[in-house]
Amino acid sequence: MERLPDTARKLDEEAIRDLGLFILNANYEGAASGEVFNGAGKTDILLNHDGRAAFIGEFKFWGGPKAFSLAIDQLLAYTTWRDTKAALILLIKDVRATTAIDGADKTIREHPQFQSANANPFTSGRRSYVLASNTDPFRSVSVALLPVVIPDPREKTRDESTPPIDIDAQNAINHPDVIAIRQSWIGVVSRLNRRSKRIAVLARDVRIVGLRERTLILGCKSSVLARMIEDHAGILTEAIEEELNLRLKLECQVPPRNS
Repeated sequence: MERLPDTARKLDEEAIRDLGLFILNANYEGAASGEVFNGAGKTDILLNHDGRAAFIGEFKFWGGPKAFSLAIDQLLAYTTWRDTKAALILLIKDVRATTAIDGADKTIREHPQFQSANANPFTSGRRSYVLASNTDPFRSVSVALLPVVIPDPREKTRDESTPPIDIDAQNAINHPDVIAIRQSWIGVVSRLNRRSKRIAVLARDVRIVGLRERTLILGCKSSVLARMIEDHAGILTEAIEEELNLRLKLECQVPPRNS
């Protein structure tokens, strides 16, 4: 994917996961599965060996420290008492690769279940860590960080501080949860795509305006789009909760018409 960025950039998390499954099953004779129930939810990739999970993997676009910390929680929740190996496949697009990799490394080290990190002289490649299991503090899970860099070679990458979504600065509320939602919206859309491609298309056209208590304010281009989002608010809030572990209500705002 790194050598063919034009192709890879068109893929969302689900499509990249399917590509990973294709490669794994070519090497492990169909032992890998996607969206499999394990632990507290459905993991992106599960590799079986001798009737047990030998490997659990989650694909995540870099969306900042808050979103990545939630991804670590999500991965650990998918492990059971017997699971000892897992990986976070860090997808990096439209942000400087070293910023994302160093940010992910720092987030893992600051996680409350972090125990140790294995020395790795290759700072741009795989990194390995040991985290405490959710099920037993005396059990450990070896977690690999696997960066995949898929930039646009024709454009200069942005700094971490530059928001990936164009936000109306006058209305934006710089709450940490809002920032995490903005940065992880591509993951929310990917989850929606698994349920309803139609709703996923609608979600791509909204702006994350702000947060009022536990209500997420969405900017919609038209009243028609706002009405369609409101009609399917349940599926959208479920996708947000799965991606970010935030249970929110939704409110749509439509810009006033010019007289």
